[in-house]
Amino acid sequence: MRLGRLTAIHKVRQVIAPLLIATGVWTTNAQWQDMGVPGSGGVYALCAMGDTLFAGSSAGGVGVSTDRGMSWLPASTGLTTVNVRALATHNGTLLAGTLGGGVFVSTDRGASWGPPGLGGRFVQALLSAGGKVFAGTDNGVFQSTDGGTMWSKADSGLADLTITALASSSGHLFAGTSDQGVFASDDGGLHWQPISAGLYTPTVLSLLLSGGLLYAGTMGGGVVSLSDTSGRWSFQTSGIPGANVNALLGLETEMLAGTNSGTVYSAPVGWRPSDVIQQEIRDPDSYNYLLFMPRNRSEERDGKLPLILFLHGIDALDGEVGGYSDLSKVKKEGLPKILDGNNDFAAIVVSPQCPAETEWYYTNVDNLRLMDRLLDSVIQRYPVDTNRIIITGLSMGGIGSYYFAIHRPARFAAIAPIAARGEPDWDECAVLDSVWAFHGALDQTVPLSGGQAVIDSLEACGVNPRFTVYPNVGHDCWTITYARPDLYEWMYRQRKH
Repeated sequence: MRLGRLTAIHKVRQVIAPLLIATGVWTTNAQWQDMGVPGSGGVYALCAMGDTLFAGSSAGGVGVSTDRGMSWLPASTGLTTVNVRALATHNGTLLAGTLGGGVFVSTDRGASWGPPGLGGRFVQALLSAGGKVFAGTDNGVFQSTDGGTMWSKADSGLADLTITALASSSGHLFAGTSDQGVFASDDGGLHWQPISAGLYTPTVLSLLLSGGLLYAGTMGGGVVSLSDTSGRWSFQTSGIPGANVNALLGLETEMLAGTNSGTVYSAPVGWRPSDVIQQEIRDPDSYNYLLFMPRNRSEERDGKLPLILFLHGIDALDGEVGGYSDLSKVKKEGLPKILDGNNDFAAIVVSPQCPAETEWYYTNVDNLRLMDRLLDSVIQRYPVDTNRIIITGLSMGGIGSYYFAIHRPARFAAIAPIAARGEPDWDECAVLDSVWAFHGALDQTVPLSGGQAVIDSLEACGVNPRFTVYPNVGHDCWTITYARPDLYEWMYRQRKH
């Protein structure tokens, strides 16, 4: 791999910085807005020819819109494969990459399509750059110099990878992959350098240079952007219900995102939200959850970070197992409430939402299995130090913290229950974690006696817990507790026994 004396990320900064100066950057708190559904299946490709928009879907071929995405019509005549995963324009022609059918070309703006090149290939990315067309396939990158009829291999560094996204600027190429993040090349694709620091979802489905930033649509992580200053990726998604962003398109004043739900969303060009930094993750196999990824790396050890698992109270219950839920409820109290805008927090924070049909410690739903699935998924996808997982929660979530620590003691290094009690049949002696509990002396909802009973049982088992009681505080003792810097200092010191 050769990039001269500059690293790949330095090259990216050289490309992005002039764009940042020339175009300016939106810093509003605007969110992505639903624009509608262009066809059947998920939206996997977006492109524009003047004021005409095109969308490729997994089951409906190509759709066309002349009103900036408010309504869509089919444009798939001649396509023998309607699973369209990539779209691009090149010298007045429209190209469509398909899953297993190669690349089709239209010279009449999608009214009809000619026979494909790259027949049989899985083409998930197309790019027009430097007078050539590049195609990202299941076997690296191919190129065409005749507009998409004849193709040849175009890379030596990504030949064994599945290429899912392509972008370019000022002679530099960027490639997103199915499981290895993002790569950059400054020599036409012959050599590549990874640029994936902070990219915790390695499956990149789309790439876009817009408004001075390099954006990536990911599988399971929404939209992220590469910082021109830190050289790390950070979340940019708010308002997209679902985390798979298959396509990104930059227009003059807005960005479009195509999702696996089949819907297109829009947001201002160059939007870099300064406050909204908790990502909504929807997991049909466990709990839906909020994800906070720290920009502060002070607690990183060997590339891994501590994980704080926050369990909300009863007021945030919503939805059902495997279904949709309103995750904004989770932000109304406790740790998630203070995280948005807190760029100095130094741990990964996962805040799942308990379905309304149960509570964290009820057995009518198999919460232990769901929590195991959640933690296994989070550990697999993000850089979690499994020796530094801390569970905390308030009220019902505090009780849930005890429940999971008792029934899954090997999972956690520490537990910080707030306004919590136990249940008569629980074996507190199973707890292996460090414990710091908090309670209000005037609590009428979960009386102090219930919290004290758990502490007494833990002490009898030799756990040696810490117990902080606020003399003039009622049930809401979590507001002052989660504002304590010493709580997080204590959490960061904990290691699994």
